[in-house]
Amino acid sequence: MHHYARLCSLFLVAVLVYTVMVIAVSANALQVASTVTLQDDVEVVEGMVIVADEDSGTYAVSSVASDAQVFGVTAAEPSLVFVTEGNRTPVVTEGISLIRVVGSNGAINRGDLLVSSSIPGVAMLAEEGDPSVFAIALQTHQTQGDGEIGVVQAEIGSERARAAQAMLTGSAQEEEDSRAPSIVRGTIAAVLVVGALFFILYSFRSTMTQGVVSVGRNPKARRSIVTLSFANIGFAVLLCAIVVFIAIAILILPL
Repeated sequence: MHHYARLCSLFLVAVLVYTVMVIAVSANALQVASTVTLQDDVEVVEGMVIVADEDSGTYAVSSVASDAQVFGVTAAEPSLVFVTEGNRTPVVTEGISLIRVVGSNGAINRGDLLVSSSIPGVAMLAEEGDPSVFAIALQTHQTQGDGEIGVVQAEIGSERARAAQAMLTGSAQEEEDSRAPSIVRGTIAAVLVVGALFFILYSFRSTMTQGVVSVGRNPKARRSIVTLSFANIGFAVLLCAIVVFIAIAILILPL
């Protein structure tokens, strides 16, 4: 009985540890690294960008701008390491890690997407629509163009970087698509308002002129003529108010 209870306890502990690991990985709070052997004999420092040659199965420090074969970033003490025989360099492929960056493509701000640069092992700001993004900057690096290399925290993972890029592109496209309808709606509203103002001014002038002429021809009907003139002006004002209301509705109501 005691042996059975001990096995159950071990099983529960294993389930708990596994659950914590899954939650941490899903939240990218845990660095997931794999050990590799670099093709070139270089001094490995934390945060270096590593690329993989899928055909030959070799790994090397990045040296090409916007390299599509980025595998990950070297880490000093990753949280979780998958060790393969004969390999000794841990490379973070998913999770939050430090990364070496340079401002040769512009200053890097929090939330910017990163790609490899021509400087070995160093990342830089990605240009708009660059398909080789592999990380999202979580800190800023404001130095631009002088080759000064810095280290920032970033979220490593090409899938998440591309997803963020797609969201940004989609938002920009939606904003661009909404500009044309907004211009058209504004133009229609302006035409309606100007037309309504022109109509009420024309009606007021015409009604007053005709009223004065009618009173001069028939002074006895002065009260009726004045009443009719004000009624016409009131109708024109009401019609103008309705047109202005329609113009405002065109501007503020969704399509």
